[in-house]
Formats: sequence, structure tokens, C-alpha cells
Amino acid sequence: MGGAYVLANALHEAVDSQDAFHRYERFVRPHVEERQKNARDFAKTFVPESRLGLTVQQVLMKLLLRDAFIGLLRRQFGAESLLQTRELRQAAQR
Repeated sequence: MGGAYVLANALHEAVDSQDAFHRYERFVRPHVEERQKNARDFAKTFVPESRLGLTVQQVLMKLLLRDAFIGLLRRQFGAESLLQTRELRQAAQR
């Protein structure tokens, strides 16, 4: 939904659609690349390379899935909205 809002805003402010798409891509690309990098890094943790790695993974999963760590997991792996940026909050208030 955030991406749709960003695109709509770019289409509204741009002179033509090509300019709007360039604005949209310049804004969205860093967010997408960061999320893709995080996903690749996270995926590596699913396949430990040794028995020790597997044991560590099992212990950490038991520890992290406790209630005390749920907030940490949400902050680490929950995707932030594209609308969190200051300029978009200001644009939404207009």
C-alpha cells in the first residue's frame, strides 16, 4: 500500500509519467534493496553448515521465541512502511 501511495504522489507531482516513474524508482529502490538484502541474510540462517551450527540454531530459536524477545523480533524483521519518511508524512497532511 505504501508503494501505491508513493507512486500516486509521484504521478501527481510529475510533469509526465516517465518523470513520475523515475521519481518513484529513486525513492523506492533503496527500500527494496535493503529488504532484499535482509531477506538473503536471514535465509542463510535456515541452513547451518555444521552440527554445531545446527545446535546453536536450535538453542537460539528456543530462546528468541520466548515472550521477552517478541518485540525485538518484530523490530528486526517487521518491514517499516515507506510512508515513515518525513516528506511523505508532510505530503499526506496536505
